[in-house]
Amino acid sequence: MIYRCYTVGTSGYERYGLKVVKVCKRWRKSFKNFLKDMGLRPDKKVLDRKNNNLNYTPLNCRWATFKESTENRSITVWLKYKGERMRVNDAAKQHGLKPYLIYNRLILGWPIERILTTKATDYRKPVRSMDEFRKVVE
Repeated sequence: MIYRCYTVGTSGYERYGLKVVKVCKRWRKSFKNFLKDMGLRPDKKVLDRKNNNLNYTPLNCRWATFKESTENRSITVWLKYKGERMRVNDAAKQHGLKPYLIYNRLILGWPIERILTTKATDYRKPVRSMDEFRKVVE
């Protein structure tokens, strides 16, 4: 946490140090203070900021599963469908689609209902005449 926030040129610095993410003075002063506030890292947990717009502080940090941490990233895209909030990857699995297909459809401005209910193989038959074309367009 301290390394990625304060060491120029390190992996992650552009996402932390350049964004002016800070570590509270108490934790920077002493690792013992960090341990007193957070405790030892539980198995299969990572340090996570609850609100990614705020700094590393006792009130804004938690031990989270890797999945919880990835869901909390600022780049995670969430969908709301039938009252349920889900990540694009979870929606893709649930509806038998590829995540890239959902992203492409979002870019095209499709409504969520159409995005998730149109299968990848649901293509219109090729138009063979101008009369058929007019019917498709209308």
